Amino acid sequence: MSGRIPVYQIVKTSKEDSGGFFKILQIKGSPEKDPLVEYAPYETNARHRHNFFEICLFTDGAGIHEIDFISHSIKPESIHIVVPGQIHYLQKAKDTNGYIIAFNREFHSMFFLDNEANNTALPNNFIGSKSIINLSNQAYQDFLNIVKQMIRESQQNGKHSQQILNYYLHIFILKLGEFVQETIISETSKDNRYQLVNRFKKAVESNYKKAHLVKDYADLLDTDPIRLNKVCKKLTLKTAGEIITERIILEAKRQLAFSSLTNKEIAHFLNFEDPSYFSRVFRKKTGLTPTDFRNSMAKKYQNFV
Repeated sequence: MSGRIPVYQIVKTSKEDSGGFFKILQIKGSPEKDPLVEYAPYETNARHRHNFFEICLFTDGAGIHEIDFISHSIKPESIHIVVPGQIHYLQKAKDTNGYIIAFNREFHSMFFLDNEANNTALPNNFIGSKSIINLSNQAYQDFLNIVKQMIRESQQNGKHSQQILNYYLHIFILKLGEFVQETIISETSKDNRYQLVNRFKKAVESNYKKAHLVKDYADLLDTDPIRLNKVCKKLTLKTAGEIITERIILEAKRQLAFSSLTNKEIAHFLNFEDPSYFSRVFRKKTGLTPTDFRNSMAKKYQNFV
């Protein structure tokens, strides 16, 4: 089945290359609610996957949103969350409207050192079926106001808009956590595969500086490397090795952008015995040498305070 289900990819602009991907889109409804916000460029009424997070804020309308083959009612003043790799589609009434906040992990995590962002990165917990939040009117207004701020900032396209949007997103997710924190754990723990992926991601977050091999994590989680890779690929569209490497590269980017450590010191910080090997891995994954990346970030954020 997965071979017949399209995976929608994000296409980053040159401005977003260093800091990830973020976009505010409008859910296709009628009439057009916000002419300044573009519609989602992909079809949502057939089963598909993304390689990015989606937070859908429904303002009005009705219908069904199927996520991983579980049907959820679309209600006004609600939030639906879809994480990378989940299969979903919308069957919505014509008057259904709202916004989609689309972003990747790199954008959400880029501006927070160590594991601060991961500890509050609520979308990572929405792997199970509990991904629907029906809001009170006051809470809805609060979230809608944040979205409106995001829209204004996106349209201004200022020098520091990417950083500002990142902080708006962080606030949005922190506030969302207040509504669902107690219910998510029990839902995701019901499926051993989701539990394994969650345990693996937590293990990576705690050990990526010293452990780089899938076998290291398989041993830590008392599982087989082949099974760990298979489950990760099934649920996240990435192998366990890719998840480990992405986390290492993310930290390298953070240190290059926001610390005074030399390339050699960062390599040692991330447990690369050979700094030249670190540089090769970094260049393979980003297309830039560590020095080139640092220079590009310094130029981009030189006046940011």
